[in-house]
Amino acid sequence: MKVVIVGGIFGQPPEYQAGITKTPEINLLEGLLNRGIDARGAPHTWLPDRLRADVVHVHHLAKGVLAYTMARPLLAKRMVFTRHGLEGDLSVARRSALHAALRHADAVVALSEFEAKVLRRRVRGRLEVIPNGISRSLPSGRLAGLSREPGPWRLLYVGQLIPLKNLDVLLRAIAVVRQMVDIELRLVYHNGWLEADLRDLAEQLGIADSVTFVGRCAPAEVFEEYARTHALVLPSATEALPSVVTEALLSARPVVASAVGGIPEQVGDAGILVPPGDVAALGAALRTLVTGYHAYLEAATARSHQVAEEYSLHRMVDRHVKLYEELLRSPNGRRRSP
Repeated sequence: MKVVIVGGIFGQPPEYQAGITKTPEINLLEGLLNRGIDARGAPHTWLPDRLRADVVHVHHLAKGVLAYTMARPLLAKRMVFTRHGLEGDLSVARRSALHAALRHADAVVALSEFEAKVLRRRVRGRLEVIPNGISRSLPSGRLAGLSREPGPWRLLYVGQLIPLKNLDVLLRAIAVVRQMVDIELRLVYHNGWLEADLRDLAEQLGIADSVTFVGRCAPAEVFEEYARTHALVLPSATEALPSVVTEALLSARPVVASAVGGIPEQVGDAGILVPPGDVAALGAALRTLVTGYHAYLEAATARSHQVAEEYSLHRMVDRHVKLYEELLRSPNGRRRSP
């Protein structure tokens, strides 16, 4: 079986790829190679001129989606599409590309049951739910519990500084809560688009001394950040299945996040979910976390063992391999899932 994994990350320089936490596409490609499968990565801007694959698996709604979808009969026996997002406000061109991919792919992979429910009526081929897997091991002996040492409550955000993440909402919520609770926030990010705006907002709110802009961290350093924090906060307007939530739970850390996408499935009772964009609700959730922290920490510790199984890299790769093999065995490759 010959597989091509298409993703924008494969168009980035090797030094960039080495300096970030591995994306789901990279994890999947490495997992296939470790199983002896003939696989390679390709960017959205590349179309093979002579290579004919058994399966082309396109990740993300980027400019290559439509090209790969239309060229699929010449490129591969089967095509699989994973969107990795649920943003609703799309341009005409991106809506057209998404429609084509959902209608013409032999299989569409949803990352959560929530996403599958959203997509079910729009997908003509097979629809499978396969959550992203996490490959990184945790620092041994560091994450079972966290003592309540004197000092501030430490919150962590990991992601991009972009409008979608609603970080202005988080800063405003912290400004309210800090009047009653000593809280510090650390922001870890590789895309600092809104950094200047957020620094200005922190100054205006009078919380600049409580917000640390950490910037980019190596993958091992990110887990050290989890080890030092009391909880992860993710106030996004929309998400599919954010890996940072899985990482925090693997680290036995409670999560305060927006109730969007697959996050409720990830978190369970190991945190607090709030409506996106609601400063008051987010502030109330942070106060509730602090006052009942021991119970949330216990729930996160229990959830960490479940997450290690549900979101394991081995399980993710196995389910993709099974999907590819079943598509290739099917006469038309488009058997719908029940």
